Amino acid sequence: MPLAEPLERLINYQSLVRRVVDVFGATLFVDILARVAGVEDPRDIPNQNLQQVVDSSMKACLRGMQSIREFASEFPETEFYMILDELEIRSLDRIMSFEFFLKLGKAMKEASGKTAA
Repeated sequence: MPLAEPLERLINYQSLVRRVVDVFGATLFVDILARVAGVEDPRDIPNQNLQQVVDSSMKACLRGMQSIREFASEFPETEFYMILDELEIRSLDRIMSFEFFLKLGKAMKEASGKTAA
């Protein structure tokens, strides 16, 4: 049974990777992976500690995307698409880099604050 725990972790990690790629698209996934671990393929992460850091970072990005979606639901669809257009983002699953992901989060928070005022 000593292999059960590492196998379960691997399955959970692979599930997280699939979820992140589904939510963000491959381009943003690879950008986050490169920034956090310095690799472009999750199989190239050199050790378990770094894999845990990547895991935590991906989960934080998923929470960030959930916040963006919640902000987007607070104001008219046209305003949401204007923000995407200003950042040259075609859709939420085609964000080109982590930098643009952060810009989108900031823009959504600012727009949400304006509608609350």
